[in-house]
Amino acid sequence: MTVTRYLRVRGPGTAHVKCGETRLFGIPLPEDSKVVVPVGRTYIFQTETKDCIEPINTKVEDDPLGKELYKIAEDIVEKVVGEGWKRVYILGYSDTGKSTIATLVHNLMLSYHVSSSFVTIDVGQNEVHMPTFTSLIAGKPVFPGTRCSKTINCFVGSITPADAPERYIGCTWFLLDHTHGKPVIIDTDGWVSGPGSLYAKRGIIGMSKNVLLVATRFPSRMEEYLSKLGYEILKIRPLEIASKSREERIINRMRLVSNVFQSAQHVTIYLDEILLVEPRRKPRTPGHRLWEGHIAATYRKGKLSGAMIIEKIDGIKGKLSGYIIGDRKFDLVEVGIARFPNVVKSLRSML
Repeated sequence: MTVTRYLRVRGPGTAHVKCGETRLFGIPLPEDSKVVVPVGRTYIFQTETKDCIEPINTKVEDDPLGKELYKIAEDIVEKVVGEGWKRVYILGYSDTGKSTIATLVHNLMLSYHVSSSFVTIDVGQNEVHMPTFTSLIAGKPVFPGTRCSKTINCFVGSITPADAPERYIGCTWFLLDHTHGKPVIIDTDGWVSGPGSLYAKRGIIGMSKNVLLVATRFPSRMEEYLSKLGYEILKIRPLEIASKSREERIINRMRLVSNVFQSAQHVTIYLDEILLVEPRRKPRTPGHRLWEGHIAATYRKGKLSGAMIIEKIDGIKGKLSGYIIGDRKFDLVEVGIARFPNVVKSLRSML
């Protein structure tokens, strides 16, 4: 395909693909297909003419960064494949193009028939599963904001690494162990200053080998620290593809939760079958109303077996009802919680 245009579509909205020679994040799209662009996301399409994309409830416009974005991603792929890097961390502050670059690099590697896995450790905006989890997708394309059913997930229990750095580090290594030594592209959360965040970042990077760090923009002191450890850092120009407001981030987080919620199983279990541990606080007493709307880990036959959103607690009968959002067994000995205020009430009204 001779690419002549890079077009951007801002969510929420839908892009109707009218030409066969159209790609999204490096992946060919069928003619006459429709792509839903989630709120707060910007999708960049490769196509021949502007007429190939028909916007529905949104607009389409030329993207001035598209050509540069694809060139950066292709250069990273060439370096990873040519030099044999196994783990590629995409680092930087929020809204510098990290997730877009990570997605494009992973998808391009697949389109070149190179084995690749995609790991997101952005627990605040996990766009392939849901917030509070880290996730792995092996050998499948990724589209930011679109949940993938075939993922391996690990429950961190917080929307920021600073609240639970040990679990964040543990979940990252749990997923990396499942890549079996094959190349993996790691999309990190937006860089935040503070002891907890720096500790978490050092934990996920400092013990790795055969690692390439791709940095859009991050603290100079961290760059010096990692350089002294001998890591190669590939610095690229930050691409402000589309900044997201705080409100858009909250809406997007709720949308990601609701996607999982709507396919969740409603259950009733006993209070002694859940584990609820708040970061930096003691566990709440059974029956506490603030538990409602929290995510907790569940016990089945004495073992941690899944996560659930708590709907209602009956302290008198010692039972609670909620929605199972993950049935994968946990390998971690400690789990945490993340609260989504009014999530159950608002999401139930959608069903």
